[in-house]
Amino acid sequence: SKDKLSALDYQWIHEEPDVLAKAMVLANDRLFIAGPRDVVDEKQMWGRSNDKDFKDKMAEQAAWFKGEHGGYLQVYSKGDGKKLGEIQLDSLPAFDGMIAAQGALYIVTQDGSVLCYRK
Repeated sequence: SKDKLSALDYQWIHEEPDVLAKAMVLANDRLFIAGPRDVVDEKQMWGRSNDKDFKDKMAEQAAWFKGEHGGYLQVYSKGDGKKLGEIQLDSLPAFDGMIAAQGALYIVTQDGSVLCYRK
């Protein structure tokens, strides 16, 4: 809870985002997150490891982790947490492979590409 994080002063929280952050950067009033989709609700699947539905969902999640479906770049407002946009990436970002500099966002991907997005 917010009370436990006394060193932080935040105004919003997303309990279960639909992207697993492999790379994240805060630039001015925007938060950029990139990674694979999170397609499994672990709480819902708890105790169902022998179910076909569980196995199918875990196989789908594993495919996202491996980069078989690419990934997503999302941008959020720093002030209120509103999602401002999302684009699909052909490849997953490299771990911590994102930086913002001089009005541009750079992403290094697992396939060795360097992507540049400008305002």
